[in-house]
Amino acid sequence: MYFRTTNILNFVLMHLKLLFGLFIASALFSCKTENNTVDARFEFDRLCGKWMDAIKDNAFNEEWRRENENLIVGKGYVLSENDTVFIERLSIEIAKNKVVYAAEVSNQNKDMKVPFTAVKQTNNKVVFENVQHDFPQRIIYHLTSDKELRVAIEGYENGVYRKLKFDFLRAD
Repeated sequence: MYFRTTNILNFVLMHLKLLFGLFIASALFSCKTENNTVDARFEFDRLCGKWMDAIKDNAFNEEWRRENENLIVGKGYVLSENDTVFIERLSIEIAKNKVVYAAEVSNQNKDMKVPFTAVKQTNNKVVFENVQHDFPQRIIYHLTSDKELRVAIEGYENGVYRKLKFDFLRAD
């Protein structure tokens, strides 16, 4: 009788462990899905306008404008003694359940747009990711106020983690 009770008890415990594991896995998966849910909470129109680098003597700038209901276009550029030494064409396309940031830089990525999909949004912050891209893999826009914007690009380059931060002030 002891042998049979032990077998039944082991059988029940094994199934409880399996059910508990499935419960934990489904809870983790549902949390990940919820964190990656993209909605229209981030107010992209707040990006529209001209942003000047707050720290580096206006070296890096971004300008954004609304092209249509679903598209915001922009450019990022670096000034050096009033000469433009770097320029990238930017866009944010807003679809029903997907927001895609794209950057196009001459002589990089075969002159193709590199897309980054929004994976997390709040009313003042949006995180875009493209884990297949060489660097960066993540771009973060954080409107700290109506006049201040913080942008970070981060990821791994040649196996080394890098993070670059840009603080902007509204120029218009």
